[in-house]
Amino acid sequence: FFTREKRRARRRMLATRSGAPRGGSCRVPGRRRHMPDRSRPWRTTSFRRRASSASSSASSSSRETFASLLSSERHLWREDGRGRMVGTVLERGRAGDHGASPFGVEVELVQPRLGRPRPRMEHDGYHVYYVLAGGGRLAHLVLGDGSAREADATALRSGDIFAVAPRTPHALETSEAGGMVLLSISVPVDLGRWGGRGANRLVRGAAGGSMAAGGGEEVASAPEQITLKGQDTPGCLLSSRLRRTAELLTFRLPNNENRIAPIFDPFRDCTPFTCSIEILEPLGRIPKHVHDESYELFVVLSGSADLFLNDSGDPTTAAEGDTMLVRPGNFHSIANSSQSERLFMLSIILPNEQFARQVWEGTYSGKLEETDVSHLVE
Repeated sequence: FFTREKRRARRRMLATRSGAPRGGSCRVPGRRRHMPDRSRPWRTTSFRRRASSASSSASSSSRETFASLLSSERHLWREDGRGRMVGTVLERGRAGDHGASPFGVEVELVQPRLGRPRPRMEHDGYHVYYVLAGGGRLAHLVLGDGSAREADATALRSGDIFAVAPRTPHALETSEAGGMVLLSISVPVDLGRWGGRGANRLVRGAAGGSMAAGGGEEVASAPEQITLKGQDTPGCLLSSRLRRTAELLTFRLPNNENRIAPIFDPFRDCTPFTCSIEILEPLGRIPKHVHDESYELFVVLSGSADLFLNDSGDPTTAAEGDTMLVRPGNFHSIANSSQSERLFMLSIILPNEQFARQVWEGTYSGKLEETDVSHLVE
């Protein structure tokens, strides 16, 4: 009992120190707690600042990457109810909550352990993982009679991005002493529980996979560049699918110098969302636009982003480790204010609308450059 109470007290202390979001509110250092409003972006605290505050030796001007900071001993991890060491970035809201986020974003530390790892399974959505540091393996499991049997496994290394389909039993494990650090994002199948106008608008794709109908796109009408660039897949994402950062292709939208590297999309994977890496050159900008039905999630991987929302001239600035959520019906643009550094963001848009088609029909600009990969792979 005494040990359990000490653990609870320590968790309360760490939660207070890190300013973690609770319930439907979010905490930003120096600002009062509030219920998020649909007209404002949901911005979380930065893990860079949380970790730095835990050690007087950490400097705000440090050139450490997001991944190396999370894998260091200075980061404050907590154990959740499922025995995982995590840090909550953006809490997934409950259905019907005003301004709730349909996405859940965490960073997770997978540690080496004796015996078999605990099975995982997302019942009502997809799970997107990005290996920030370290390496390990993804195992597909067969459940039965109260036990789990490994069917097959895939090796994971830093920079890998993989998605796991709903109701797919799997496990993550590592043998590396420093563990494996993951960015973990839960993505719902549709927005019905959050009252989205694109709710329940799904059609069945090849092999039974689901695909967003918001864009009115069928697999047969996939952009030609998917075939021309050898990006065809054998079928829908029904269990899991892995893509390596160094192998991603990039495209430019019309009249725009920014590059977008699609990772998962309705055409190749039959997913209702599009996941991509967006790269803004120094002083680059994503033009002002609006999504009528879609939520758009941005995770800053490297650099700093200024988000302008609706008619506001004052941006919300996000650093490495910050997450921003833009809700449907909000005009927004993002600028890279740096004159020397590129901005790298992982983005997810749900439902897809026409975004995936616009990217694949853009101007091909080659694979990610080595300098790009160095910002994304630890």
